[in-house]
Amino acid sequence: MEPLDETAARAFDELREAMLAVLDGAVLEAGDLIVVDNRTAVHGRTAFRPRYDGQDRWLRRCFAVADLRPSRAVRTPGSQVCAPLKPEVGP
Repeated sequence: MEPLDETAARAFDELREAMLAVLDGAVLEAGDLIVVDNRTAVHGRTAFRPRYDGQDRWLRRCFAVADLRPSRAVRTPGSQVCAPLKPEVGP
């Protein structure tokens, strides 16, 4: 992400510093699970150099919701699992 002007650059730097001040890291081992509430947390991953040897990290994204009713249209009747998201197609 690149700021568009000097004011934005200062705001971006201030945000970065505020986030670094409260950063709480976690090291996960094979089979570990971490759940992050996107409504209350900012999350990310550190950079790494992949080896493509089958031992690289693998992250699986999933969602949990408190109310399934809004997703009725994308679920099989009686199921609590939504259809997979379709990848976005470029312009």
